Amino acid sequence: MRTSQQAKEALLSSHPTAEQLNTAVCQLRYIDAIDFDYEQRDIFSFLREEMRLSIGLPPELFGDTSVSKSPREFDLSFAFSSQNPSGTMRLRFARGARGGKDALIWETALDSSNEDPPSIQDSDAWAAKAHTLTHDWFFKIIDGKLLESFK
Repeated sequence: MRTSQQAKEALLSSHPTAEQLNTAVCQLRYIDAIDFDYEQRDIFSFLREEMRLSIGLPPELFGDTSVSKSPREFDLSFAFSSQNPSGTMRLRFARGARGGKDALIWETALDSSNEDPPSIQDSDAWAAKAHTLTHDWFFKIIDGKLLESFK
């Protein structure tokens, strides 16, 4: 990955003792967003139908109450162990904004913070594997109607 290589080269060239430099964490994180009108659309239906993520609340919570079914805040996250590359695969879905409009924000990330991070020398290989994994997860999540809407 060109960007990670450039960052590594800049770090190594600027560090006074580059040969002694150790990494504490490696992370590759992608943040994506799509406009989403939470007042007009049901986020739970969207997640189920467009992203194949089944989550919901009992409808009785909203039936005879004055509580809006539209969440003011929405933040759902998952973390899974990954063996190759080693680290923690993270997914996060949240209500946010993009360009001044309501949006569904989602992150797909892999980080090595709970594992032994790769050495500086091995970071390019780790980043390439992390990119392959996060790319695969992203397209598996949006496969179907949502992916078609981007074309």
